[in-house]
Amino acid sequence: MDRLHCVISNDSIPADASMSYHEILGINKKELPAILRKWGINEKDFAEGENYGLPLRIDWYSMFKSSCWTLVPDTDLLFGTIRGLSRGKADKFKVDITQELEYTVYPYRFVAIHLEELTIRRKEAESDEETVYQAPYTGFPVLYLPLHPYIALHHAYKAFEKEGIYRLNDDELQICTGVTQAWSLLESLATYSTRPKPTSDHGPTNVDATDATGSTTGRPQLSAAEMARIKRKRTQ
Repeated sequence: MDRLHCVISNDSIPADASMSYHEILGINKKELPAILRKWGINEKDFAEGENYGLPLRIDWYSMFKSSCWTLVPDTDLLFGTIRGLSRGKADKFKVDITQELEYTVYPYRFVAIHLEELTIRRKEAESDEETVYQAPYTGFPVLYLPLHPYIALHHAYKAFEKEGIYRLNDDELQICTGVTQAWSLLESLATYSTRPKPTSDHGPTNVDATDATGSTTGRPQLSAAEMARIKRKRTQ
């Protein structure tokens, strides 16, 4: 059986060790489709499967579930998501702000919230050597994961809300502010998507701009420059 690698320690772990979307969101699996629809996520594009979820060693799994640490979209992706959602909100989410991204993974920053000075030992790819990271974990690599930003933002917001932000440094505090802003916009999107659609003499009016694939508005829209910056980071 193929094995995965923990996104934090890079240790080899069993293939079934991924934390699934509904676990990350802290909801029942049956509730997941409704949440995705509210956020305009095409379930077919982001279905749970072997290529999705968050591969974690059992200790990192437990600490993630307890909100001791979180993953935040890297700067370009975070603020590109905020801009896209802001444009959508300004137009009451009635136009399609989605854009097919040219990559299948998203860049994330590791943010420690309550790790009590834990030392992280991360194995280098295809080697037995380890890199050691001490709090505040400066230099920890950007992680490229097939995890939708809205799923990650949900966990990050709830983790900051639960554990508080007084442990964060100035840079992380700025990131937390961006997460809070993005979460507020996501709440607006979810609220708008559940409103009854207005009707006219000709029947229901589709204000959610659902396309032929079943996708609605709401995926992050990045500019060409933002996408280029992310791609450059991936090749560095």
